Amino acid sequence: MTTQVVRPIVGSLDADVVLPGSKSIANRALVGAALASGQSTLRNIADSDDVVAMISSLRSLGAEIHHEETTATVVGVAGRPAPPQSPLNANQSGTTARFLLPVLALAGSGTLTAHEQMLSRPMADQVAALRALGAELTAESLPISVRASVTGRSVEVASSTSSQFVSGLMLIGGCLPDGLDLHLQGEPVSQPYITMTAEVLRAFGASVEWQGDHIRIAGGGYVGREYDGEPDASTATYPLAAAAIVGGRVRVVGLGSDLVIVDVTARTG
Repeated sequence: MTTQVVRPIVGSLDADVVLPGSKSIANRALVGAALASGQSTLRNIADSDDVVAMISSLRSLGAEIHHEETTATVVGVAGRPAPPQSPLNANQSGTTARFLLPVLALAGSGTLTAHEQMLSRPMADQVAALRALGAELTAESLPISVRASVTGRSVEVASSTSSQFVSGLMLIGGCLPDGLDLHLQGEPVSQPYITMTAEVLRAFGASVEWQGDHIRIAGGGYVGREYDGEPDASTATYPLAAAAIVGGRVRVVGLGSDLVIVDVTARTG
């Protein structure tokens, strides 16, 4: 067991804090860049287990990715991922699994697995949507093998269980010849994450329209670009709370002042 000594803060704080990148944005941007034509440079990419699992799997699908510290250079597959030679492993990341399964269905062949703790996580709603789009999948929970690619352009998808099912399908929409129409069934949970996916896709050149329960992603593919990932706002709670408790000044670089945590901290004095 490792022992760590924590020393109390003496006096007030005076510090600038740079937040790590958001892994939610990083994984969306990595998929967009991997499916795009040309090269992308992604900055402020989180160095997390979820991101490592995503990068490893996207390499197996044919993308060239060089990841050093917080920057990733990606040469995409122009909407045509290669069937992987060995199973993709999402490790313990639900986001990674639910983003990779549609990409694997786009490739048309391969297997997706994960850590044993992930094998009971819900996947059936996304599997049903991919089957409705023409893909052949062998199971409704991990591990899942793909036997045939997606061919359709319009599908209903349950959105009341996880927004990740919707986001995963959105990520491949621009790679389909006629694009993709998603008809959301049920009240979408975590709508801001669906909005995040739409914004990332637009950054890579996609046309995304969302009205009511209908999301339309136009075909035509994605284009490589330079992309700066936003910071993980949730990690700002620690330095802001420290400043609120002991007093002083903490400047969180790159954090928008409209975030709820900033408002709450300001009101505490």
